[in-house]
Amino acid sequence: MMKKYSHAGLGGTFDHFHKGHEAIIDKAFSVAEKVSIGVTTPEMTKNKSFSRSLQPYSYRLHYLENYLKNKEYFARSTIFPLEDIYGTTLTDTTIDCLVVSSETVTNANKINEKRHKIGLSPLAIIEISWVLDMDDEPIRSGRIRKGMIDRVGFPYMHLFSKQQLSLPEELRSELRKPLHEPVLQKNSYDTAKIAAQTIKRHNPVVTVAVGDIVTQTLGLVEFTPDISIIDYRSRRKKIAKPHDSKKYTTYSNSPGTINRPVVLKIKQTIKRVLDDRENVTIVIDGEEDLLALPAILLAPLKSMVLYGQMDLGVVLVEVTEEMKEKVAGLVKKFES
Repeated sequence: MMKKYSHAGLGGTFDHFHKGHEAIIDKAFSVAEKVSIGVTTPEMTKNKSFSRSLQPYSYRLHYLENYLKNKEYFARSTIFPLEDIYGTTLTDTTIDCLVVSSETVTNANKINEKRHKIGLSPLAIIEISWVLDMDDEPIRSGRIRKGMIDRVGFPYMHLFSKQQLSLPEELRSELRKPLHEPVLQKNSYDTAKIAAQTIKRHNPVVTVAVGDIVTQTLGLVEFTPDISIIDYRSRRKKIAKPHDSKKYTTYSNSPGTINRPVVLKIKQTIKRVLDDRENVTIVIDGEEDLLALPAILLAPLKSMVLYGQMDLGVVLVEVTEEMKEKVAGLVKKFES
């Protein structure tokens, strides 16, 4: 079928390749015989939100090429490093249209202004609408990096839509297995030292410690997590409260459960820490053992969540897409 345009231009970061990227690429190949695709270089992406968890250029290029090959677009495409908003639009006279999202239409207008100044005809601008997630919010790479949604637009908060989730008996043995290799040294100080060194080496976006002993152990080496979730208990026995414990608001979470109000508090606290970079303590009335799960699901990528595993040591979990997927699978087995 004859296409309306002969050569479309398209640019993007293509980070954490998602449904929105698929939509704009599909549109470009549906209207043009050939498509030139610019992939932004690291220099262009350094000021993006949560840029620390932005994928390297080679990864982004790999996922893009795989999609083009799977859709049989590759033979009709040209891919190049995009070092500014103009790409090849000021030198390639065969380009006759630009395919853009609502986010990049301003750049398309700037390109046409520049083309007018150098005596080139304006390019047709084809703007596509946002691809929305289950909450009718745009699926964007920044929201994936922030830890809010996955690549198909599933918001992790949807796992906690019920007021309370209860741990089923058959899942207890599975949750006794640590999510990552624990850190355990000959004493608490050495364990804390290794844990703190590991955290500093990873330089996480946000650090969340779940449990009184984990939090106190890190205190031995003067390391304070961004967020501490405690209940003044260890192995279900009360431990001494600090003299300033009354300054904290307490949130209810029954043993063996994950309560939605507490999850909302964790979500709000992560945002507060990101905005203000202050240390926050969440005090639980009941039990905080299972709250590492929502912390992992709601934290930005490249964050770190720590918790204690009985008789095994301190478990340090780096927040990745794969870890979020694993934890989401566990939470889906909870009973509402």
